[in-house]
Amino acid sequence: MRAFVTRIGTDFEFHRANFNKDSRDAASTAPDRLYALFDVSPVRCRALHDGRSPIVATADRWQDRHQQLWVLLVPSSGAAASVQGEVIRISGRIADELDGNGGANWDAQYRAMADAWLAHVGSGKALPPARTRQRGAGHCGGKAAERGCAAPVRARRGMGGAEPRPRRAIATVL
Repeated sequence: MRAFVTRIGTDFEFHRANFNKDSRDAASTAPDRLYALFDVSPVRCRALHDGRSPIVATADRWQDRHQQLWVLLVPSSGAAASVQGEVIRISGRIADELDGNGGANWDAQYRAMADAWLAHVGSGKALPPARTRQRGAGHCGGKAAERGCAAPVRARRGMGGAEPRPRRAIATVL
């Protein structure tokens, strides 16, 4: 049951930014009560990238870095706010379709996403060297700082979760 409460908190934090601002604080009390009732440590607030600070992924494996970038750059619904976020969102959506559904739902929209991904990655517009050096973790402020910057990075189990399944390389399928 404690794992289920943690999952509820993780899903809530992933979607927090899409809640109505007027009722967000009231809705936050529900997971807080569950944490207390089941003696579960609260899930840290998710902080989406601010669009200015360095984008940092520290995991060793590329699949885990992709997951870190998903949590940092991809909103719970809709397009990402940056090209980097869109590249991660599109690659994740395509990989999820191919890995989870075998491409059964592949249609013109997926083809358009694949074309957009290729256009973004193939643009040849690399970041300047000063922007690509390894740097320390970014900062977060406000309510997110009270609980930490981001929800734990982990793989999704089953359908309908907030985070995508771990990824395989998709370059060979495009």
